[in-house]
Amino acid sequence: RLHFGDLRRYEGDGVVSLDDTAESISWSRPTGRAIVYISDGRLMKVDAFGDQPQDISFLADHDEVVYHPAGTHIAVTGTADDGTYGLWLATNVGKEHQLLAIGEDARRIFSLSFAHDGATLYYAAEHEDRYDVHSLRLALKDEEGRIRDAELGTLDSAPTEMGDVVASEFAADFVAYSVGSCEEGKSTRVWDGAVTELGGELAGLSTDPVGWLPDGQLLVLARPSGCEGDGTLYAWSDGEATRLIEGVTAAGVRAVLPPPPPPPSA
Repeated sequence: RLHFGDLRRYEGDGVVSLDDTAESISWSRPTGRAIVYISDGRLMKVDAFGDQPQDISFLADHDEVVYHPAGTHIAVTGTADDGTYGLWLATNVGKEHQLLAIGEDARRIFSLSFAHDGATLYYAAEHEDRYDVHSLRLALKDEEGRIRDAELGTLDSAPTEMGDVVASEFAADFVAYSVGSCEEGKSTRVWDGAVTELGGELAGLSTDPVGWLPDGQLLVLARPSGCEGDGTLYAWSDGEATRLIEGVTAAGVRAVLPPPPPPPSA
């Protein structure tokens, strides 16, 4: 099963399409039997190959959505009826929502990516004078049944645009993200407890992180400049970039994932 970055979906029998727009879209986890998406500020859910979407909105305006790896919950950015802007957690049908992080001075919270253990959510935030990449450790029960407090951390900051946050599905505390814009050119950084900017053959190219492989390699799509047109796909690991294939306009990772973690309410 796949979608094409919009509401066209494909399985062996062909393509199914919805007459709607998707500003943010995510396959359900871990089975991929449904899609959640945001259209004109509304949070919608549809069966993987159905054509009758369900409105599961719980905010006045929704901006971005991503599934929790357990499949029982979703994380959403948006604005509540009382004007509160922030990051929210809800069930996968839009119920029992709770505020995870208030926007405060953030103009925008975006590019959400869960670590596969489901305990940490990584995201980018736009502020008046900078961009940040944050980690949010969810408030969960420990082994003795006590609720551990949520922990908010900042991995990196820059005066220019940051985004394209991709957390590893296979190893804890491995996160890739881009710095810069399509107009200026992007560089890719990796955080694994410390920040590393990808250099070597990738230095001077405009790069986007694609995703992580089970062996710890990061796939990176590099272009001479900008964010469109043909580029070269690289695998980066241990400070070295290996050229894989040229003439690539888009890429993704397809791999068997580890077993899903417990729900965030467990």
